Amino acid sequence: AFYPIGLVSITVLMALARPLSLLLLGHEKAASMGVSTPWLTRIAFIAVVLGASSAVAVCGPIAFIGLMVPHIVRPVVGAKFTRTVPACALVGAVLCVLVDLIARTIIAPYLLNTGLVMDLVGGVFFVWVVRHYYLSRSIKRDRSA
Repeated sequence: AFYPIGLVSITVLMALARPLSLLLLGHEKAASMGVSTPWLTRIAFIAVVLGASSAVAVCGPIAFIGLMVPHIVRPVVGAKFTRTVPACALVGAVLCVLVDLIARTIIAPYLLNTGLVMDLVGGVFFVWVVRHYYLSRSIKRDRSA
C-alpha cells in the first residue's frame, strides 16, 4: 500500500527537478527566473517527507542511506536534480540490496540485521566524508596561514 506513495513522490520530485536546480542558485535568482519559491519549497518538502516515510514503511529504518547516497552520486552525475534524483533512487536501492546481501551471507547460516551492517558501513563512510571534505580543507588553510 506504500509503494504508490513512493512512486508519486519520485514522480513529483522529477517534475520539480528543474525548478529545484534553479533554487540552488538562491531564492532571489530562482524567483527572478519565474520560480515560485515558497510553493516549490512546500511541495518538494511534502514529496520528500512522503517518499522517505513510504520507504521506511516498506524497508524499515536503515541509517546512513540519506548521507551516503548523495555523496556517492553527486561527484559522478553533477548537481542537476534532473540527474541526481533518479541516480540517487537507483544507487540507494542498489546499496540497500548489497548491504542486505552482505548481512545475510557474512555469518551464514545466521542472519545479521541489515541496519546494523549499514550502521557500520555508514559510520566509516561518515568519518571519511568529514575527513575528506571538511577536515582536509581546514588543515590546508592552517598550513597556508
